[in-house]
Amino acid sequence: MKLDYDCLRSLLLKLEDFENLDDDLCYQSMTLDDMEKALTNFSKNEIAYATLKAKEGGLINANIVNADDCIYTCIYSSLTYDGHQFLDNVRNNNIWNKTKSIAKELGCTSFRSLLSISEKIILAMIQSQL
Repeated sequence: MKLDYDCLRSLLLKLEDFENLDDDLCYQSMTLDDMEKALTNFSKNEIAYATLKAKEGGLINANIVNADDCIYTCIYSSLTYDGHQFLDNVRNNNIWNKTKSIAKELGCTSFRSLLSISEKIILAMIQSQL
């Protein structure tokens, strides 16, 4: 299955928005069904696959519950520090779209490539301000 990076970014944005600690400092969580309702532009399969890869890549804290060789549910708690770092680079729609455009043109759309490209775009923007 192909990883949809727009889905991954949307998942990270939603998790960042989610208040995982309540006023009593008790942890809150979201489920895969909650995420599916929130990310209406993506199928449950796309969201589940993005979740698997985000967890493998160390971007999110989530518990993926399997049963009978199927994903039963996902329980999301928060972004990791690396998840915040990546999201901070691609939060801006203009930077995200430029990152995807350059990656597509170069034919390199791995997560690490997207991260590197976004960092270079941001650096170029900083340098143009000096």
